[in-house]
Parts: sequence; C-alpha cells; structure tokens
Amino acid sequence: MKNFLKRLWRGINYLDLLAAYLAVFFVYTFLMYLFFSDHPILVYFGNVLLIIAVLLVQKVEMWGWESLYARLKKESRFKKWLRKYLAKSRYRPTAKAGLYLFYIVCLIAGQVFYYVDDFPFLTAHRIGLLHDYFSGLYYVLILFMATDKFTQHISKESKYTEKYYAKYDEEETAE
Repeated sequence: MKNFLKRLWRGINYLDLLAAYLAVFFVYTFLMYLFFSDHPILVYFGNVLLIIAVLLVQKVEMWGWESLYARLKKESRFKKWLRKYLAKSRYRPTAKAGLYLFYIVCLIAGQVFYYVDDFPFLTAHRIGLLHDYFSGLYYVLILFMATDKFTQHISKESKYTEKYYAKYDEEETAE
C-alpha cells in the first residue's frame, strides 16, 4: 500500500509540473501573439527563442547540478540535498516534454476552434483570434520536432564516429 501511495504521489507531482509547464508556455506564447500580432515574423521568432531556451536550459541545468555535485568533496547537508534532488529528478518531466505536450494541445485546440462556429461564452471574433493563435504554433511545432530530431541525430552520430574512428587513434599512438 505504501508503494502504491508513493507512486500515486509521484504521478500527481509529475502531472502538476507538466500543467505548470503548459501554463507558462501558454502565457508566454499568447502574450507574444497579443503584443506582436501585427508582425507574425516576430511571433514566430519569439517562439523559436522559447524552443532554444527550453533545449538549452534542460542541458545546462542538469549538467550544472551534476558538475556541482561532483565538485563537492565533503559530505554536507547541501550535498545530501543535492543527491536527493538529483535522485528525484527522474520522476519529474523535462521542460522539453512539457513543450511537446503544449504543442500537441495547441494542435488539438486549433482544430477545435477551426471546426466550431459558436463556442459558449466566445464571440466569433475571439474564436477567430484563438484559431489564428493556435494555427500559428503549428509551424513552430514542425521546427521544434526537426530541431529535436537533428540534435538527437548529431549526438548519435558523434558517438558512433568517436567509437568508429577511435581504433585509428590507438594504432597511431602505438607507433
């Protein structure tokens, strides 16, 4: 029973953090849309900055915590806290997962606002505004997926080439 409650609590925390990511991404992208709706290219570049920030923050944050933990020699309260934080990080969603979910929700919402003519509590103008907002994010999702796949490919390719060409390095150093 204790294990079930622990897993349930982890699941709730996971969903809470995912919902927080969704809220932050929605507020950021919607404000970008409202402020720069006359200039769609600025909205697009603002969303591109969001993608870059999410991908960089994810890499830098975990690298920073892990390198800080490795540099701490003495066992202190901070090191114990950091070890516990890093151990529990496997039960938290990444910002990248939150961004993917955000774009999935946006795709669904864009289609809903496209097919629905009258929506309770919304005028036709607001429905059109929301449809334009959500459909504008479609192209950002394509860019995000392509960027994510490209970085995965580069990482996989560099591991492969490092392993493959390492044999030549060993032969060269033996001479």
